[in-house]
Amino acid sequence: MTNYFGNKLKDRLTYCRDWKHSIDLHLANKEITKKADEEYYKTRPFLKIVLDIYFFPYNLLKFLRYIRIRHE
Repeated sequence: MTNYFGNKLKDRLTYCRDWKHSIDLHLANKEITKKADEEYYKTRPFLKIVLDIYFFPYNLLKFLRYIRIRHE
């Protein structure tokens, strides 16, 4: 019985490590994308403002999802 429990525990730990690695990669790529967007819109401030207003609901949902991921 303890061998079965130990195997399940190891599987769960492996899953959690893989999940953490995937989330770390996702957040790192998100930061790279954010920096690229900032550089692109430095010379186009009017376009940035228009797109921010247009996509406000979508950006708000993305932000809330990001906060949730950071919390977990």
